[in-house]
Amino acid sequence: MTAEQRRQQQLDEVRLLRASVGEDEFVWRGFEEDAARMARAVVEEDGLEDDGSAIEFGLRLHSQPELWLIVEFPQLKGDEAAGVRMYLTAPDLGRSSLEQLKAVLATHEREAREEGFDNVVFDSFTAVQSYLSDHPELVETAKDAEKQEAEAEAEVEEVKQKSGQVNDKQQRVTDEVRMARVIFWTHHLKAPSKKRDMASWCAELDVWGLVKSGYPGFLCFEGQEDDVGEMVRRIKALQWHAITVKTDERYGFTPPPGSADDNANVAALLCCRLATGHTARPDKKQDREAKVRPGMDEVESIKELLERLEMADVPNDEYQYALALRTKRQLHADGPLTRP
Repeated sequence: MTAEQRRQQQLDEVRLLRASVGEDEFVWRGFEEDAARMARAVVEEDGLEDDGSAIEFGLRLHSQPELWLIVEFPQLKGDEAAGVRMYLTAPDLGRSSLEQLKAVLATHEREAREEGFDNVVFDSFTAVQSYLSDHPELVETAKDAEKQEAEAEAEVEEVKQKSGQVNDKQQRVTDEVRMARVIFWTHHLKAPSKKRDMASWCAELDVWGLVKSGYPGFLCFEGQEDDVGEMVRRIKALQWHAITVKTDERYGFTPPPGSADDNANVAALLCCRLATGHTARPDKKQDREAKVRPGMDEVESIKELLERLEMADVPNDEYQYALALRTKRQLHADGPLTRP
């Protein structure tokens, strides 16, 4: 493999990682000038005009306590196929927990190399993510503190309500229909059985679905709050290499005055942004007569998914965060991200 081919392979993997994590979960490392050049190469996807210098960046695995996977692609020299270096850093994590995670990283890195995987960093990163998800006790101290704080706030709020110290807005009872829209990121979506299950559940639960298959996968669902909650529960119950809820938006739909319950529910479903352009949505002229039967649409590329979300008028900041997108304009305005 030539140096140019090796560099292109490295950039492709960095792009895959950037599409799989949030803006605050990826940072460039090294000198600012080098970081800016690498960021432009990744976003613009053009030929990299450089001397094969090292690529360094960090991927956040956990926020409290901080846990990062640091990745270094060494400088390329001629046709030499230099390997990647990865290590974990977590100043506030207990030593035993960190050593356990280091062992997981080393095991998956070795297996990925032995199997000849193209994306060693991506597979190692998602493996550690999945292990953390299955072993929350490794970072339980921080979570316990957050839980205690939330419980304390709930107790204070309960006391206020019992004392009548609730503002008028909280006391008003509305007839609005509670709605929700969620976007999942997953390591990949390939299995036909998963797609069949999700399509069936969308129809059963009256939830609009839009999924992007391949590597990585994205799952978008919208409908009434309880129905979307059940969809989320079922999705998480399936076997995944790695999966995360990236955004969870809640809002209320107020039906026209005097609407019957059934009509209000139909109107709420038709107001969903993901219903726009959906193949399962009845023609607008038939909306009043046709029975609304939500379903699932599938696309195969990030570009197609973006076009659908833009057409549906999903807020930019919502899907840009979920898909870890950063436009050229944002890149040049914000400048490169720096080391954690």
